[in-house]
Amino acid sequence: MTNLTVEDYEMGLPQLSKFLDSDRNFCQFRRFGPTAARILLHRELQLISLVKKLRELDREDANDISRQYRLHTAENFKKGDPKQAELLREIEIKLNEYCACIFTC
Repeated sequence: MTNLTVEDYEMGLPQLSKFLDSDRNFCQFRRFGPTAARILLHRELQLISLVKKLRELDREDANDISRQYRLHTAENFKKGDPKQAELLREIEIKLNEYCACIFTC
């Protein structure tokens, strides 16, 4: 199956796809630059908001001597604040989505 030529594909999009893939110089696609940038900016704003919330939780931990240990370790994370754990999960998801957008644009 790897030695198929353009002619081995059906006319239309299958054949055009094979042709575009046959040479690096042929395979060019529209980037949707302004739209992609807008989506990235939107994702950045979401991340900034979430990171601000995380910083607020960190400040609360810093101001409470019984919770300061959470600023220095992840080992006792299960004993930690469920709000912080959920927020970190949300940040991780958003950050992964953001990074996926960057590397595909």
